[in-house]
Amino acid sequence: MLKWVEFDVSVRKDQLEKLFRNVRFPLINVDYVQDLRKRDVVTKAKECDEMLKDIYHYRTSFNGDADMPNYLSEMSRKCHHRQEEMMCIVGTRSRHPNPQATEIKCFSFRRDAEYTLAALPEEPGACFAITKCNDDIYISGGYHGQSLVLQYVTSDNRWQHCAPMLEGRWGHSLVAVNGFLYAIGGSTKISQTLNTIECYDPKMNHWKVVAGLVIPVSFMPTAAVGNRIYIFGGKMIDKSLSTKLQCFDTSSKHCFILQEMPLISSVASRLAVVDDAVYIFYRHGDIMEFRVGSGTTVVGNMPHFDHYGVIPHEGQILIVGCQSNQYSTVVFNPVTREMAPYSRTVKAALCNFYCMPIIVSRQHVPAAPVAQENIEEQ
Repeated sequence: MLKWVEFDVSVRKDQLEKLFRNVRFPLINVDYVQDLRKRDVVTKAKECDEMLKDIYHYRTSFNGDADMPNYLSEMSRKCHHRQEEMMCIVGTRSRHPNPQATEIKCFSFRRDAEYTLAALPEEPGACFAITKCNDDIYISGGYHGQSLVLQYVTSDNRWQHCAPMLEGRWGHSLVAVNGFLYAIGGSTKISQTLNTIECYDPKMNHWKVVAGLVIPVSFMPTAAVGNRIYIFGGKMIDKSLSTKLQCFDTSSKHCFILQEMPLISSVASRLAVVDDAVYIFYRHGDIMEFRVGSGTTVVGNMPHFDHYGVIPHEGQILIVGCQSNQYSTVVFNPVTREMAPYSRTVKAALCNFYCMPIIVSRQHVPAAPVAQENIEEQ
């Protein structure tokens, strides 16, 4: 855009302010926003310079969307009608041509159809961590890409590399709190269990170590409630299972043991948060509930699945599962603590997968969706 203006500044400079209002600055590196303010053609356009000041303040603020300039909020509202909330499924292929490749798909509840989204630019390998932050998806670590950090930019249906973690890890957790990411614990490739907690600032594209776990663990379910991150059990250095619930306060940067947990015979799990209550679904069947101030209790049982993912949906929790290549979807009601079949079966066609809600622009999915039964035939 600037090249176009600078080609004939005397004629085109008056168009710059209008053009600036169509640039998606929240997707641009904050350092580049600063560099723009040094360009002569920009500094001479008062409104553009003021706009960049606002955007830089927003991108480096700790208040998140509270400091978003009005024109960016207006742009978001205009695009809202072209978006749809779907279920995102990220996991390893279970079929050819490359069964080891990690894929990202989304499932539309409204259209009862699934779509394949942009491919990962690099393979993380087994036991990567994943979370959602500010509508984008982040993947960190993994057995092959231990320091790797990838961001899925939902608005553009593309992946991009982020600054690598300071310490390579797999079997760790990645949690988002107030616009920051926290990589917690995990193992190194030489089977050393880590206690470090790293914090990533997406606006500055920068990692730093902020604390350490009281008990180094890996392969542990982890959830954020308010400003605190709760670390449930996990595998310790000697490979035995921890029964401690650790808590990391992101405000004070203090980590401590909160309480004792029921002994669970497995660390394989998926987790969902509904109304500030944490529900952990363990592969062997137990469903554990945690509420701040009330401790952890086993509240139910789910079917056994080889591979499964969970996602909050309309006040309940969907469990998308696969057992011996047979797919089934069930729903857990946190109020009645009952399990029931879901009205449709989501066929993830993936193993070791995660599910999460995602807002997808309709421009990134086909206008005429392919029904799931047709996908399976293909």
